[in-house]
Amino acid sequence: MIGFSYSCDINDELQVQIQEKRQKMIHSAKEHGLQSDQTINISQELDILINKFLHLRSVRDTEGIPMVEGTLK
Repeated sequence: MIGFSYSCDINDELQVQIQEKRQKMIHSAKEHGLQSDQTINISQELDILINKFLHLRSVRDTEGIPMVEGTLK
């Protein structure tokens, strides 16, 4: 149960980080354009966060640990 609580905390933190990074990327794209180095770097950072989230979900699914559904949009 301790591991599950820890995993939920990580899941919540990752979702917040993903949302914040997504907003930062949108702002950068509006200010500097989609092809700017800054926007591309932020997009790559967002990709890393999303991949971590998906990996965590995959591990939980493999181990049979239920995942609290998030609200990634």
